[in-house]
Amino acid sequence: PLVLTRRTASATGFAVADALIAALGRGGLSDADRLAAFHAVFALVVGAVQAELAGPFTRGRDAGDAAARIGSAAGTAHPQVEALSHVARELSVEEDFAQGLRMLLDGIAVRGTKRGRR
Repeated sequence: PLVLTRRTASATGFAVADALIAALGRGGLSDADRLAAFHAVFALVVGAVQAELAGPFTRGRDAGDAAARIGSAAGTAHPQVEALSHVARELSVEEDFAQGLRMLLDGIAVRGTKRGRR
């Protein structure tokens, strides 16, 4: 089901959601794929905001410091998380979000292209 919170249920929230849904519709997606894509993009945005504002390691700290703390907490028991924390120290929050969004939208675009060829 389409999920909108009380905050997004305002005129502005609906306008943003409607514009995103319309843009996804121009990508040649089926209705089910468009709904899934909407949820995926919406989840990325909400997750990024939540991580930036309320992440367990970020309160009052910059992203580089938070990445270092996460890497330290992961330690040798979780080497993939620890290794990725070094990459996170080099990217700004904005660069990381933009790259993730591009990857997500590229995948959505491929899905629409494949459907258009059937």
